[in-house]
Amino acid sequence: MTILQDYFDNKLVEAGFPSGLKIEYSLSHCQGDGMAFYGDLALDDLVRLFNKMNTSVSDKEQRRFQFLVEYTVDNTLDATVSIRRNHWGYHYSHYNSMSLEYPIGKYLQLSNIRSKDRPILQNMWDTFIEQLEQYIKDTSQELEALGYQIIDSTYIEPSATKEEFNTKNYRIEFKIEPIQFYANWCAEEFGYEDVNELCNAAMNGKKFVDLTVIIYQKELGIKMSESSLGYCSYGDRDKSYAGNKRYLIHEAIREARSFAQLASKAAQHLRPITIN
Repeated sequence: MTILQDYFDNKLVEAGFPSGLKIEYSLSHCQGDGMAFYGDLALDDLVRLFNKMNTSVSDKEQRRFQFLVEYTVDNTLDATVSIRRNHWGYHYSHYNSMSLEYPIGKYLQLSNIRSKDRPILQNMWDTFIEQLEQYIKDTSQELEALGYQIIDSTYIEPSATKEEFNTKNYRIEFKIEPIQFYANWCAEEFGYEDVNELCNAAMNGKKFVDLTVIIYQKELGIKMSESSLGYCSYGDRDKSYAGNKRYLIHEAIREARSFAQLASKAAQHLRPITIN
């Protein structure tokens, strides 16, 4: 699971959906891009979603819906409610690529229910399904927007990913490579225990990059040394990269000087070749 999928899974749980739904997304600012999720919804999921979507209903209404779901599951051969991929889902991943399937349809098995209660329960079910269909789309669009915020927050202009400068003897390359959250990493690798904290930090200006310094002998262009640091985190306006830029350059120059000294000593022991 990628960081974005893990983040989306957490957000779906917060919205009342079960963990472990199949999550797909394409967030490249192209037509048809978006975020979608698929899977079955169990009895507890339906009750939890009803309560999430109807926060102001009375306890009586909540108990009535709980009874309706339990009764339907107990008296229907196939009472599964699922979010399935529709014909759009084979080419895209967005809010319109999901369809809600409920085999029990609009004809609930309410034969053992009092006549006067049947239309009440039927209307409650119909309203719930209509709400849920819209709630699924709304949740997808909300997570799509958050996904774009996270991805855009990790972007660095190509012109800002490399610096070059010279000292008397060396040419120094300083490279910055942004780490993308749609790759297969976990939050712990970035120093965060929770993926929500990591993504919130990114959306609030935290940058996560790999840093590399390469030292070249200026006249000959020979690579003398290289120093690198992975998973560096810093504020987006911090040009010192949390102090790591200076440290890496210092280490690379120290290694280059050591290399030059060893090369000089080795050259002193070389004998000229005599050609007869």
